[in-house]
Amino acid sequence: MRYIPLLLLLLQGGLLLGGGAVAARPAYHWGLRQASRLRARTEWQRHCHEGVASDRPGRPALWLRIPSCGIDDLVLSDDTTANLARHACLVRGAPPVILGHRDTHFRKLRKIAVNDSLEVQQLDGREQRYRVTEIEILPVDRANRRLHEHRDPESMVLMTCHPFHYIGAAPNRMLVWIRPV
Repeated sequence: MRYIPLLLLLLQGGLLLGGGAVAARPAYHWGLRQASRLRARTEWQRHCHEGVASDRPGRPALWLRIPSCGIDDLVLSDDTTANLARHACLVRGAPPVILGHRDTHFRKLRKIAVNDSLEVQQLDGREQRYRVTEIEILPVDRANRRLHEHRDPESMVLMTCHPFHYIGAAPNRMLVWIRPV
């Protein structure tokens, strides 16, 4: 009987420590993303001042603004795991694809609609306006084939996993096709 309060106290302490450990990882990654966002504007301005575009992985590639979704963020070159943890990433090709995680950078992309406008600013300061022409939700294998089938040289694609509130590896991809205005 004397040991029951002690056991309950130990159990409570263990549960608190366990809960803290479970919450620590997402909190850590959230903190990294927030710190990266704060540095993004400064990093972008520094690279724009240099005026030198680079395809080196991790370097700024462009700045993406989608007013209807509240997206206003740096896009890095190359889609490595480390880069995607920080920002959306540009994969150069035909068509160019901007990739972002559905639960971080492109979370707000679920609000996008056909005919929404967006802006892409290049490192040399040029800004190009785009308009959303099509939104597709496709299985992963079909989405990859669709990207290779589409050969419009002026199109660009924003791509993220779908559905947005899925737990685990999502079965589909959301492709947002955009064209210059």
